[in-house]
Amino acid sequence: MTDAAPTDRRLLMPDGAWWTAWFRHEMTQLQRRGRERERDLYVFFQRADGALRRAEVTDAFKASATDDDLRSAWGRALTLHAGGGDG
Repeated sequence: MTDAAPTDRRLLMPDGAWWTAWFRHEMTQLQRRGRERERDLYVFFQRADGALRRAEVTDAFKASATDDDLRSAWGRALTLHAGGGDG
């Protein structure tokens, strides 16, 4: 999905696989009442086989997330792609 950035973190998750985690705000151009609305922040998780998960988090979470915090977010993350296939 993206090349690794300096803020990316690799973690061994409870499923026994290594996942790369990174943060990104939603990409929207919607406006509310004449001003840009607040964009949600997500942490994405990607496994080497292409599996992709996403969990919504706060800006404060991003600033202070420990490996255990990221594992917890991974556990509640929405699966966007199961991986292991051609797409």
